[in-house]
Amino acid sequence: MGVLISAIIPVYNAEKYLVECIESLRNQTLKDIEMIFINDGSKDKSLEILNKYARLDSRIKVINQKNQGPSSARNKGIKIASGKYLSFIDADDWIDKNMYKEMYKICEDFNVDIIASDTINYVSKFEYSYTKELDIDSGIYTKDEIFRKILPRLFYCCSFNSMWNKIFKKEIVIKNNIMLDEKLYYAEDWKFIVEFLKYTESLAYIDKAYYYYRRGYESLSCKYKDNTFEHNGITLYNNRKLYAKYFGVNTNLGERDLYNTFVHCVISEVRRKDINIRNKIINIKKMLDYKELEYSACCLKKERLKIKEKLNLKLIEKKNVFGIYFYGIIAILLDSIRKKLI
Repeated sequence: MGVLISAIIPVYNAEKYLVECIESLRNQTLKDIEMIFINDGSKDKSLEILNKYARLDSRIKVINQKNQGPSSARNKGIKIASGKYLSFIDADDWIDKNMYKEMYKICEDFNVDIIASDTINYVSKFEYSYTKELDIDSGIYTKDEIFRKILPRLFYCCSFNSMWNKIFKKEIVIKNNIMLDEKLYYAEDWKFIVEFLKYTESLAYIDKAYYYYRRGYESLSCKYKDNTFEHNGITLYNNRKLYAKYFGVNTNLGERDLYNTFVHCVISEVRRKDINIRNKIINIKKMLDYKELEYSACCLKKERLKIKEKLNLKLIEKKNVFGIYFYGIIAILLDSIRKKLI
C-alpha cells in the first residue's frame, strides 16, 4: 500500500517531552505512516533519543541539521516525504492514537484536499481546555464555502492558523511549490495555509479533538532579532492585507495577529541577555512608533477583551514604553510558573 501519511516533526531541545510525542505516533492505529524527525541543532539528548527509536522502528527517519529554525526543518521534511498526505507535529505535543486512521478515511472517502480537527490545549495536569477549530458544523466544504465561511476567520485570527491539527494532500503542496517562509519567525503556519487554500477544492472539518497542544513550552528553535517586529509583524500584516484583497475578504481583519506579534516581541526583548535595559527600551519604543500597531490597537479596543489585554492596549495607545516593558516582565514570570506546573 505504501506510505499514506508522512508526519514531519522539527525537534529542538525537546528531550523532556519527545518520547511522549514519538510513542503517540508509533501507536497510531493507521500503520502505513512514516515519521520524519528533523533534529534542528538540539543541544540536549534529543538526537540520542531519536536515533534510539529509529533503530526500533523502521518507519522513523532522522535528519540532523545545524540550527536553522522550524520552517527550514519542515521544508526539509516536505522534500523527502513519500506519503500521500502530510502532517506537521510539534515535538513537545502528542496526538490521539486514532487521528490518522479516522482523518485519512474521511480524506479518501470524500476526496478532500485538507482536513482539520479540534485541539486540547494542555498547560498542566491541573489546567487544560478544549479548543474548537472553527465555529461551523462538522462536514465537507466546497471551494466556494471555503472562501465564504473559512477564509474570513483565517484572516481575522483563529486556531485554523496552525498546521499541526490538520493533514494536507501532498500533491497540492509539491505541484504548487508551497513551502514555509524561512524568513518568518512568527505566523509562518498562517502563510502556508493561505497559500494552500488558494489551490484547495474541498475541505473537511471534524469537531473532535485529536491533537494535544502543550502550551507554555517552546521546543522549536526561534531566533529573535532587532527587526523581528518589522519583518514578522508589520511586513506580514501588510501582506495579509494583500491576501485579503486577493480573496475578496475584509481587509480590516488580522489586527489581533499584529498585536500578538507585538506582545511576543516585547517578551523576547525583555528576555534578551545580549543588550542592556536601555537598549531594550529603545527597541520597544521603535515598535510602538509603527502606525500599523496604533491602528491595530484602535480596532481591537472595539472587541471583547480580557482585562490584561485592555491594560496593554491602553499602554500601547499612550506609547508607555516603561509600562510595556513591565508588562513583559510579568508575562515572563507567569510563563515560568506555568512551566513548573507542567
